[in-house]
Amino acid sequence: MIRSSPSHLLAEREKELDALYEIAALYSRPLVDLQAVLRQTAEIVAASFEFPEHTSVEIATAEQRLAGGAVGAVVDRYRSEHRYSVEKLVEITVCYHHGERGRTDRKPDGHRSLSIQQRERHLIDCTTALLADVLERRDIDEVLRESTRALQRQAAELEQKNSALREILSQFQVDKQNLERETETYVATFVFPHLHQLRGSTTLSASDRERVRQLELSLRGLTAGQSPSGLKALYSLSPRETEICGLIRNGLGSKEIAAYLHITPVTVERHRNTIRRKLGITGRKMGLTSYLRSLT
Repeated sequence: MIRSSPSHLLAEREKELDALYEIAALYSRPLVDLQAVLRQTAEIVAASFEFPEHTSVEIATAEQRLAGGAVGAVVDRYRSEHRYSVEKLVEITVCYHHGERGRTDRKPDGHRSLSIQQRERHLIDCTTALLADVLERRDIDEVLRESTRALQRQAAELEQKNSALREILSQFQVDKQNLERETETYVATFVFPHLHQLRGSTTLSASDRERVRQLELSLRGLTAGQSPSGLKALYSLSPRETEICGLIRNGLGSKEIAAYLHITPVTVERHRNTIRRKLGITGRKMGLTSYLRSLT
């Protein structure tokens, strides 16, 4: 068959179109094994040429290089390159050879020597561009996967930090509540009774008594609205009852309290009953001493 005949050109054109279809189908699949894809690409390109038995194909990427096909003296060569992922390069080089295989296999018909045709060069250019697109998509996918993994690691680390921060804040809230409770109990038990006595003293001037009253108001507002109900109940006690609570909390019995305050033990017991009622622990098995100590 003469190379320039319409039927011959049509047959060669069909081979090239079939090759492009096969390459497009090959590149549409996920890129798992680059070496296998390069080998199949080289086989498809070589088979599409007019004289595949005289053809060698070399494909080089940034990671791998593959070469195969005919050997011997190079008669014609065409090289196509395409950049991908900014700085990377893919190259496809196709050669026609004379050699042992050229002498034993089919030789070109007609009078024209072995030469790579323009349509074949176009096929190489298209294949190079398609392969570059595939490699660039692979690199982009890898960057996205790595970015996803990095974001997942950062999210896990952030969650750990948030968990630790929540624990710290929770402990801080507990410590804050304990401090407020201890402060309020201390003030209610040990400070207010003395302030009440000062306000009732006849040796103080009116201005001094007002200063004492202002001091008492300031102390009451120190932790107002932040106390457990048990501590707030202390404010319902009279100064004498509050004073007795402090003595009970410090471990004094009724007779000791009576002697300390210069009142009778019966009066102390009456105060104790009133205190239990105001604090809402009447009928409970918990003793008054234990209850008062539990508030701090």
